[in-house]
Amino acid sequence: MTADYHDIAFQGLPGAIQSKQVDLAIAAISETPERAEAMDFTNVYYISEDGVLARADSDITIGSADDLAKYKVGVQRNTVYQDWVQTTLIDTG
Repeated sequence: MTADYHDIAFQGLPGAIQSKQVDLAIAAISETPERAEAMDFTNVYYISEDGVLARADSDITIGSADDLAKYKVGVQRNTVYQDWVQTTLIDTG
């Protein structure tokens, strides 16, 4: 048996599964209630830690979510991180 690999943008993975363009997706896809309605998830097999990246020459130090509020924060679209930034930083002011 052989596998065909397709490079698909993260936000396109649910649609690719639903339209049967692909049989499965392998990425750091966190299970959310909305995603669980559209896809079947495996048992949890990997738990990672979150991190923050900044330029090496910056003086940025992050110790809590409150420390992020004064910076421009970039996250990948349609991820749990986008949701987290929205609810934790933006919605709370």
